[in-house]
Amino acid sequence: MILSGEIQEGDKFPNQNEFAAQLGVSRPSLREALQVLSQLGAIEQRPGAGTILVSRTPALFSTKIDTPLVSNKEACMELMEARRAVEVGLAGMAAQRATKAEIADLRRALADMDRTRKIPDQVEFSEHDLLFHYLVAKSTHNRFSVSLFNGFSQALAQLFDKYFRLMPTMLGVSYRAHEKIYRAIAAHDPEQAMQAMDKHLRKSESNLAAYYEKQERSAAKKS
Repeated sequence: MILSGEIQEGDKFPNQNEFAAQLGVSRPSLREALQVLSQLGAIEQRPGAGTILVSRTPALFSTKIDTPLVSNKEACMELMEARRAVEVGLAGMAAQRATKAEIADLRRALADMDRTRKIPDQVEFSEHDLLFHYLVAKSTHNRFSVSLFNGFSQALAQLFDKYFRLMPTMLGVSYRAHEKIYRAIAAHDPEQAMQAMDKHLRKSESNLAAYYEKQERSAAKKS
């Protein structure tokens, strides 16, 4: 609607009930999308006034980044490369600045990861995994850190869902990696937090690369 000009800068969005029905999505999904647009600076949610489109440019920019699928090797590896460049630094900042309350939030997210890996429930695990990384970004107390993370969070959500379905054995590996990240942040040790995050993300990249290599070998045999 923004791309087509149906909604112009300064226009007010319909209320959430009407808008969700119009788009054929649930209200939670709509709220999540609006939150991303808000973090990008495209919209403002004003009490008593509703949701206003304040800048078309960030919304247009965001549409140029296609959400990668596990079936798209190049896109997924680029996503992993980009998040490592961002999230290693965020882990170090979080270790320096996280409050007791934020550390408690991370601990709860970690506990939920532990609980869902034991069921196992790959879908719920991936949701708590993503939440953990969001909480790390939030704990930096830097508004642009959250914006950077939100910039690729939807792509990560889709990747996580596919990743854990294809490699369910990685639930335990991922949980233990997050446990090390948590301990370093809780100990306010930036160097250890960065190392733990870097090791975790490089391991994930390595697992994806191995998956693609296996797929390519299988395809070559069939041909």
